[in-house]
Amino acid sequence: EPEPHIRLAQQSLQNNDLSAAAAEIRTAVELMKLEARYLTPAGQKDSVVQWEALNELAVELEKRSVIEPHRPSAAFAAAHAALAKAHELRASQSWAAHEYTTTAYELQAGAIHLERGAAWVDHGAEESCAQDARSVQVLTRRLMDGDEAISAAVNKSIESIEQKIGELTQEITLVAKS
Repeated sequence: EPEPHIRLAQQSLQNNDLSAAAAEIRTAVELMKLEARYLTPAGQKDSVVQWEALNELAVELEKRSVIEPHRPSAAFAAAHAALAKAHELRASQSWAAHEYTTTAYELQAGAIHLERGAAWVDHGAEESCAQDARSVQVLTRRLMDGDEAISAAVNKSIESIEQKIGELTQEITLVAKS
């Protein structure tokens, strides 16, 4: 799970321990790579871009380069948004293939990464994403129980995650430009 390492990196940044922050960022990237290895090539594409950005941030921290205060948070949020998108794509594919257990897992993973990404840049969006994550949990339980009568809810959930990823990406762009 990459999030604890991202949190430790942020804590190290606050303590001005740039080497420790860089090490935690690299650990988080490696864990994200492990998580994404089962994703679609399209889903992995955005993730690779974000891993490279995080690794670049780690290098700059080790060199003690001056970085903007918002950059780590935006990078952490973007990495989670990329993983959320990758899981959303996999959920769509597995739903179309009638792989309900995989769909349930991917929906839940997408919602979790969406919530975590929002927490890094927009605390107002975080609550909305947390509500979505709770809804997805209820939905995925029903789906894993074999309740095929919830197809409209699954479609709506996939669309909702996709929409919120777009909103989060816009928010990250605004934060990165500030």
